[in-house]
Amino acid sequence: MFTSIKHLTVVSRHTKTHPLSTSSLPPPPFSPATVSLHCGDIKDSRKVFDDMVDKSVVSWNTVIGGYSKLGYCKEAFLLFRKMRELGVEPDDFTFVSLLSVCAQNCQEVLGELLHSYIVTTRVHIDIYVQNAIVDMYAKCGHLQSAQTFFDRMSQRNVVSWTSMVSAYAKYGLVEPAKSSI
Repeated sequence: MFTSIKHLTVVSRHTKTHPLSTSSLPPPPFSPATVSLHCGDIKDSRKVFDDMVDKSVVSWNTVIGGYSKLGYCKEAFLLFRKMRELGVEPDDFTFVSLLSVCAQNCQEVLGELLHSYIVTTRVHIDIYVQNAIVDMYAKCGHLQSAQTFFDRMSQRNVVSWTSMVSAYAKYGLVEPAKSSI
């Protein structure tokens, strides 16, 4: 494991001195921005991203996801706003990252606004986004909103159920947790 971490650190340093992602090609899955993020360096990732000529939705999602992973709600949403201003269409990965950072920071107002945006702009909301919506409401303590959305889901999986049961258990509501099973 330490060898892998050491290797990633070396690769990260290498990408700082040999920037590859400023070309017009879409970023590879193992791009300098991605390497920097996995090494915990969001500032370097953002610099690489800002220097890119052509940014795909994957590029935007990489940095938004990095901000989300680190709990940087404001930065994630500012980048999302810029993404929209430039006409880049967000996808399911974008929404899951943003809903996740709302859940981490109990930013229920932002989460509700994002939920409204998703509902008004998307024809289909996949199970991952639906689960992220339930999780966001549940972690923010809006159990009724979480339950209402959960009840309206046409498809549920173990993540859906776990979000609801965990939320009820967290707030000491044993009976609703049992009835959710």
